[in-house]
This record gives sequence, C-alpha cells and structure tokens, in this order.
Amino acid sequence: MSLSMIQVVSSRASLVLPVALAIAVAAAPAVARGATPIRGDSDSNGRLELTDAIFSLSFLFLGGRGPACTPIADSNGDGTLNLSDAIHLLSYLFLGGPEPGPLSQGELNECLGIDPEAVARGMKEYESADPDGNFFSCATCHSMSPDSESDVIRPGHSLLNSLGRPSYKGAAFGGPGLESYVSAANVCRNDWMAISSSTPPFDFVPWTVEAPRFTDLVAFMKSLQTRDSEPALDIQIVAPARTGPPPASASGERGCELFNRSCMVCHGVGAVGNQIAPSLVEQLPLCENDPNLCRRKDPVTSACFEITQACLDDPDYVRYRIRLSGPDHPDQVYKVPPGFQLAGSVMPFWTADKLSDDQVEDLVAFVALARQAFREGKPTFDCTQEPPAEGKVLRRGSFVRLFHNVSGVAEELDTRKIRLRDFNYDGGGISVKVWLYSSAGNIRGGRAIGPDLFGQPQTNATLVIDIPADLPSDQFDSVSIWCVSAKQDFGHALLEAVP
Repeated sequence: MSLSMIQVVSSRASLVLPVALAIAVAAAPAVARGATPIRGDSDSNGRLELTDAIFSLSFLFLGGRGPACTPIADSNGDGTLNLSDAIHLLSYLFLGGPEPGPLSQGELNECLGIDPEAVARGMKEYESADPDGNFFSCATCHSMSPDSESDVIRPGHSLLNSLGRPSYKGAAFGGPGLESYVSAANVCRNDWMAISSSTPPFDFVPWTVEAPRFTDLVAFMKSLQTRDSEPALDIQIVAPARTGPPPASASGERGCELFNRSCMVCHGVGAVGNQIAPSLVEQLPLCENDPNLCRRKDPVTSACFEITQACLDDPDYVRYRIRLSGPDHPDQVYKVPPGFQLAGSVMPFWTADKLSDDQVEDLVAFVALARQAFREGKPTFDCTQEPPAEGKVLRRGSFVRLFHNVSGVAEELDTRKIRLRDFNYDGGGISVKVWLYSSAGNIRGGRAIGPDLFGQPQTNATLVIDIPADLPSDQFDSVSIWCVSAKQDFGHALLEAVP
C-alpha cells in the first residue's frame, strides 16, 4: 500500500473513531458458540465493516476490549496485531484492496476453543470402525462434504454442519442440541454398526454427551463447521416402484458405473465384495429360499401376506434390499411405507433423494448381468476404463506414507496427466482425492483432481488422471492423497524433473 493510501485510510478512521467507538466497543459480542469466525471480523458480529477497524484501533491504542481470539483481528494474516491490520481492512472496505484471507484450520480451532488433539481423535473416530462392532464407520454412510459435491453417493446424508440441525433421523429426535444428537448417533451405533460391549452380557452401551469419544467426535465436526444451522432432513423411505424384470430402458452399463460410485463402498468395485459386505456375483447362501422373510404385512393385523424367495436372481428381492434394508425391531425409529417392513439387516436403505427409481432399475440390471457373467465363467462384468495412452514422464516423486498405507510413485506426463504407479491405498478416510499443490505455499491452497478414491482400496495399482486445463504445471510441484472433507494429507510426493 502506498504512503498516500495509508494516509487516506488513517484519515477516514480518525474521523469516524470518536463517533462510533463507544457503540462499537459496548455492543461487540464475543464469538458465538459454534459460529464460524471470519478474519477481519474483530467485533465478532459476523460481518466485515467499519466497526471492525474501530474495534481493533480501540484495543491497540485506547485500552479497549480485545478480540475474542487473536486471528480474527489479524486482517492481513501476518501473525501480529498492529495498525497495519486496521489499515488492511479499511483498504479492502473503501479502496478496493485485497480481502482478508481465510483462517487456517489451526486458527479456526483456536477461535472456536477446540483442542487440536481432540480433533485428531475425533477424525479417527469418524473414519474408523468401532472395535466392538462390525466394519462400518461414520464415513461408510456419511460424508463431511456437501452431498452435491461428493463423487461417492452414500446412503446417509452429509453430516457437515449437522450439529446445527433442529432434529435428527427424520424428526425422530426433535429439538436441537447434543442430547438429541447423541441419541441419533446411538441409533447408528446400535442398528447399523452392531456395537456391543466386549464383556458379558454383551449388551449395547449407549454414549452420553460426556462420553470422551463422543466429545472428540463433536470436536472434529465443529472444526469443519461452516455455518451454525442446517435444515432438518426429511428421510423418505420408499417402497420399490416396480416388480418383475427391469424395463428395457434399464442399463446394466449405467448400473455398473452407478454401483462403483455408491454400493462399492460395502460390496466392492464390480460387486465382488470386500471386508464389509459379501460379493453379489457369486452363488451365496443369501440366494436360498427364506420362508422367514416377509416383505409385506397387513397394516392392521400385521399378518404376512407375501413371502418371496430371498434370492439375488430375483429382481424384486434386489429392489427390496436397495429400498427397504435396515433394522426391524419394535424400537426402530424410521418411518416405513404402509404395508412394508425393513429387512432386519445392517445394510442401509436408499431413500428417494439418494437413488431414483430409474437408478434402482439400472442397479437391478447390473446385478443380473454380473451374476450371469459369473455363472458362465466369464471375467467379472466391468465398466471401469483402462488408463488412457501414456506419455513421457516430465517429473516424478515417491510418496511419503502418512496414513492409510499410501505409497507408490507419482508422475507428471507430457500428455497433461498425473500417473500414480505401484500405488497403494487402503480405501479409508472420508472423501479422498488426488491433490496438486505447490510445496512453496500452503498445501490447503491446492486443487483436487480426478474421482473420489474413498472406499476403493488400491494394491500396486496404476491410476491416470487428467490435469485440469486451467492448472499450469508451474503452479504445482507436489501430489497428495488428500482427505478433502477433513483437509488431511494421507501421503505426498514431491515431483522432481526427470532427465
């Protein structure tokens, strides 16, 4: 900023300060619990305005009250509070100067009073299976990014900002606050994650709001919070829309691609199974007659009036498991369509807003094709694309392993692609992407490329991903396997020129 500009800004501040100072100092609130702080918002009212500069000047020179936390008053982000912060903010407000930058995650945690060690423990709680349950974790069904921004479709809705919802589980738990939230979390832990105590009588032990693991989970979720409130969810469990064979408009190819963005989290890419859930292509015990399975009951008498063969070769059964899987016990909290019941399983149901009826038919068509290929001894039905034509290696680096067994080699090709070679990753995390960034700056300033890797374990694999056309090579020199939701580096490689 030029000397003349500083003089103008300082002059404007000196004219307004005597008039507005008393109001600004008296009325400025502390950072609200759960609010998202903003750099430059010294008076913590949620807006950048003249009173913020006045507040800072009063604190610095007139003995006024200090900001709720240091980083929000550090408008220019240089780590110190002085006159230049007020000047930076006034320049932005009145002279077209640069806007105060975002707070770092550490600064946000400081302003929100969040222990970074609790955040780290809470992230592990979110993405890891409970040792006393099955292989499900929070991340199996829920992202911490907006659902609209996630490549992987999960059966549960995003939990970003969910601490601020007015109710939970489709209003089964009304009223905001941690008491309702922990009750909803306990439904997940009991019904979906099958958690029981490790000692007799092996009963489910619910969390309380004071439980250390729950408070860690809340700390992690607060660390990513972007606003204080979130609308309530209307969870619409629906019955299958069709019976009989899938319509001619259904596509097994589309179903395969959809499966590999959704169901693969539990059943593996191509439906071949993983540690969470079994293969859908093999002849399993699941495909035997099950006279105890009642798909529909009389809504008045509860008498069963439709018993069907529980078989993956039956399109109606596949539809039923997609739409109406889930816990079936007297205390279950989900509203089921009249005349139907949930299957009594830990497989999540897929609501109307998560999968359309047409998408369900595509999945039904895919399962049929995949099972037929298996019976005929053909290779697994596969819609994944082979890596495209390669090119000359410009830069190369080996991954430094940090989390989730990330290892291998990253290469930049002259065909505007990033190739991961001999790549290993266990599929864990929340939302995980390849991330390009400059080692000279902050890794958070990088750019995500390619599909979400979450739920897709890689062993000595080769992945080839396009570099966006608007990202010049001189703007990055490093590749990370990056948890987008939690802003966490799982492993990185510095790209160095290849002779």
